[in-house]
Amino acid sequence: MAPRECPILVWMLYLNREYSKAEYDACFTCLQSCVPGFNIPYAPREADSFRYCITQLLPLLMMRHRRIPRAKWRDNVTSNGKHWIEQVCDTKGSAPHFLRIISTRITST
Repeated sequence: MAPRECPILVWMLYLNREYSKAEYDACFTCLQSCVPGFNIPYAPREADSFRYCITQLLPLLMMRHRRIPRAKWRDNVTSNGKHWIEQVCDTKGSAPHFLRIISTRITST
């Protein structure tokens, strides 16, 4: 029996409106409490700062949406600051397979 393949989830998010300070504050506060090592300056007027916050939140939201318990995945960051999540899939009698969630790019229109 062949092991089950785990998906690779990649997404791109387009913002078609300006974000509010309240939205920025909510994202920033959530990241401060949920992401170890989150350390960017508070800059609600900077679109790049908001984009960075969203790219850090998306992997966490994806795992929550998929209802995957926190104990079953690891939060990782590449040397370039790219945030990604690794999950060991449940496979019995075979080598572990990994689900990799990679946040790619956020663009404002």
